[in-house]
Amino acid sequence: MVLKLKITDPQGILPPKFNTNKFSKEYLKGLKEGFAPAKYQKTTAVNNSDELMYCSFYPYLAEDGKVYVSSEIHSHYDCHTAIYQNFEAPATGTSVAEAFNLAAKNSFGKIQRQVLESTSGDAMNYTKNTKVITWEALKLKTLKAPEKSTQTNFEAIEFPKEWIVAGPLDKSTPIISFNFPPPLRHYGGELKSATGNMSLNKVQNLEAAIGEFIVEVASIEMGESELTQAVTESMLYVDKYPTATLAFKKIIGDDLKLTLGSITAAIVEADLTMLDKTAPIVATAQFEPFLDENGALRLHIYAQFSINDLKGNYTVAGPDGPAEANNKMLFRVSLLMKGKE
Repeated sequence: MVLKLKITDPQGILPPKFNTNKFSKEYLKGLKEGFAPAKYQKTTAVNNSDELMYCSFYPYLAEDGKVYVSSEIHSHYDCHTAIYQNFEAPATGTSVAEAFNLAAKNSFGKIQRQVLESTSGDAMNYTKNTKVITWEALKLKTLKAPEKSTQTNFEAIEFPKEWIVAGPLDKSTPIISFNFPPPLRHYGGELKSATGNMSLNKVQNLEAAIGEFIVEVASIEMGESELTQAVTESMLYVDKYPTATLAFKKIIGDDLKLTLGSITAAIVEADLTMLDKTAPIVATAQFEPFLDENGALRLHIYAQFSINDLKGNYTVAGPDGPAEANNKMLFRVSLLMKGKE
């Protein structure tokens, strides 16, 4: 487990000869003692399997010389809702080191109790006495093999030049999914509603094609209601910016012809507009025409892209974590298209 420490600038009555470096050395001394036997490191590599806890400390220097340190703890599974807060009865000491020592001990004790006692972790309950039920006992019939298609003249299938979004590929595949890179990949979610269209300049060919897709930002789902609410209200401001738009500018590829049953690989240059700000993105994409169970022509678009400067492009601050991870977001898009009627 990695404990990431955050110490804010001291508030209150700072002495006339207050020295920032001395203050830092003193609070670090107290933290090292209070978090023992945990080992202090200025920086450390975090692996995907590591558990993270974010410990924040808020020092206050009183006029009588006492030091008060309030604190809170966040799990890396939820950067908005604290699992522990101590603001009403902050740790108190006659020196900076003493106050931080006590604050660290309180926080470390709380973390140890959380690890042992919490029932709201990410683990799944596992019991050894689970009754095994056979497939036959469930009285479920095996699925029938799909009937062979009666479609034989594939060359006669007419490809439209105008396509519109028909929905997700299936119930289990989100239209858009996203997450931060490791070690913050647990911060992610889905966007469930989008509309849009794509126009081909040539029949059955993506050369010079254009497209615009509009995403309903309010359809975001982070997997936990409080986190979803925090993201929509305090980060994405959905009331003011209800939609985001992805507009194709150029599709690049060696062979951009659409062929039934074949995948056409391409690079898509596009503009992504979000929070009333627009920035370019480059996506790797696959376009696959196919016939659905009713024999209707459909086009599956699968694409991947990233926002490499989340704060710079859209003024969105990511969760606490390494700069190379909390300012980058990875996206996967899966759209089912049909011909415009």
